[in-house]
Amino acid sequence: MDAWSGIRRDPDHKRHALSPRSGFIRDKETWAEVWAAWRGPDPLPEVDFDNDVVYATASPGPNRLGPEITIHPEEGRVFGSSTTTKLGGPYVSYLLIQARRKGVTEFRGKSPEKYRDERQP
Repeated sequence: MDAWSGIRRDPDHKRHALSPRSGFIRDKETWAEVWAAWRGPDPLPEVDFDNDVVYATASPGPNRLGPEITIHPEEGRVFGSSTTTKLGGPYVSYLLIQARRKGVTEFRGKSPEKYRDERQP
């Protein structure tokens, strides 16, 4: 499992808007777009989306994000949310966690396949 976090300038909140509502990234195109916006020139890590998923969360402002992910591997369930401080400003704070998707049949109470890859408002 790999994880990346950071804070980037985001005066028009376009970077924050890339955060998927579902809470996870399931394809290479979305991964590349979010990575470029949130990580800039850092080399894009290879993710095998047949076997892995990237949990993604963001918050406007220069905040600290804390993941709260509970995994019940015997049941195939994953519950995820994040906590954040509440500072405002022209920034986006983000957290990306790459994890195995094998055996995950439920994320936040739904099948991962039922989530649409919508962006934040």
